[in-house]
Amino acid sequence: MSVLNVDFDFAIKLSSKGAFDPNGFIRVINKIMTHHKGPIFRFVLYIPYEINLDSFQEVDQWMLILSRNSVKQFILVNSNLVYPLHSSVFSCMELKYLGIYNCIFKPPIGFEGFPNLQSCNLMNIHFGDNLGGTVINLPQLKMLALDTCGNVKSFNIKAVNLRTLRVISCLDAMSLPLLHSERLDVVQIRLLKSKVDFPRVERFNLAVMLSKLPMVVSFTIDGYFLKFLAAEKFPKWLPHEAKCLKKLEFQSFNFGDLDQLEGALYMLQNSPNLKGLHVTHEQMV
Repeated sequence: MSVLNVDFDFAIKLSSKGAFDPNGFIRVINKIMTHHKGPIFRFVLYIPYEINLDSFQEVDQWMLILSRNSVKQFILVNSNLVYPLHSSVFSCMELKYLGIYNCIFKPPIGFEGFPNLQSCNLMNIHFGDNLGGTVINLPQLKMLALDTCGNVKSFNIKAVNLRTLRVISCLDAMSLPLLHSERLDVVQIRLLKSKVDFPRVERFNLAVMLSKLPMVVSFTIDGYFLKFLAAEKFPKWLPHEAKCLKKLEFQSFNFGDLDQLEGALYMLQNSPNLKGLHVTHEQMV
């Protein structure tokens, strides 16, 4: 068996039609995973909010089994209670893709990283408060997406081969050391909130992020980020031309906002080799 999809929503539909209840579904999955021999290359788990969970004991057991079965792709979409990732997940050294939603990411002491991870998609993830500054090595990571994550500054990763970075509504992501990656060429930053909602958030460490912009080929930002930059005075943060920039995209852009217009014009003036410009208009609230 190479692929196993566990969908609790399917269990709810079965129970509504008079088949076995969700607990019976769980027992079936337990038997399949316990008696399975050989690798499970791809594991997808969906937990809807309708399932009544007193604990994640069964899920923890599945994570333990996965760690022993050479899983390479792990996707967990959790619409239920916040799930603290079991420590065994951090023993999945053959992982190439990790996609998780609504979890607590707190590696055990001694965890050094995923040596084979190439793509990582994290949404609504809270990073443990006491990671102790441990560096997480992700030497093969090429794509990282962070969406509405908390305490991102504790996610101290080293990803020297990172090519694509997408950050959506993460207050402190700009302080991550990964922004020093010399291979980083695709960057997307979306705040989704007005700058007034970001009281002195380490100023996003903008000096670090924008100092890398001259190496970026594709850059996407939203209107809120443009307003933030305009308030911080562009020349201070973008002292050099972005000569490598080929594609520029403004999302949620308001043509009636003078700050956004000022920011957009400054970006265009400092992108002499631009090949493509895409603007999505949206009335900001």
